[in-house]
Order: sequence, then C-alpha cells, then structure tokens
Amino acid sequence: MAGSRILVVDDDVRSLYAIRSVLEDEGAHVIIAENGKHCLKALLAHEVDLLILDLMMPGMHGYEVMEYIRKRPQHKSLPIIVLTAKALEGDREKCIQAGATAYISKPVDNKHLLDVIQQHLP
Repeated sequence: MAGSRILVVDDDVRSLYAIRSVLEDEGAHVIIAENGKHCLKALLAHEVDLLILDLMMPGMHGYEVMEYIRKRPQHKSLPIIVLTAKALEGDREKCIQAGATAYISKPVDNKHLLDVIQQHLP
C-alpha cells in the first residue's frame, strides 16, 4: 500500500480522520474530500489508485458520484470502496450495480478495510 494514492470522501470529519490515520500509517498518500462535488474536483486534479466513498452524504449522494465517475473513460476501472453507516438490505447489490468494487458497513474494522484495499489496489 506504500505510495498508493487514495481518495477518501466522507462528510463526517471523525471518519475522515480515522481512515486517513490508518492509511497513512500504511504509507499511503491520502487525499481528502468532504462531499461528492469535492470528490469529483479531486479526481480531476489528482491521479488516484483507489477511492473510498461514503454513501450517505448531503448534496451529492454516493450513488450519484459513482454514476458520474463510471461515465468517465479514465475512471471506468477505478476501484471504489463504498462505506455506509446505515446498511440496508439490498444496499450491497445496489452499490455494486452502481459501480462499486466493494462495500463495507460502518463502523469500519481497520483490518478488514486494509484487507479490502489490498485486494483492489491495481
């Protein structure tokens, strides 16, 4: 994971801080975005190897973000790990259909998150 560029998008600063700390401890370069619009701007400004995306955000929902990303040829194969605090039945399948590579419920187990990231890093 060392040297990987990971974009983390979440409107909860506690989640951002926790995930950023875990990833930076593993040597990843972390880029932060607080919402969907900032995520899309960050993707234009930075090359990233993987995206960690909160599903439930104000303004631009995670599903909308994934739909937009998957329409862009340069991001069709970008691994997207979706995080959600309110896991509902059928969410996993809906996320995968929308373009997610993996789906994790909050609270995030750090070891599980790192394992999933390792599986999906290019």
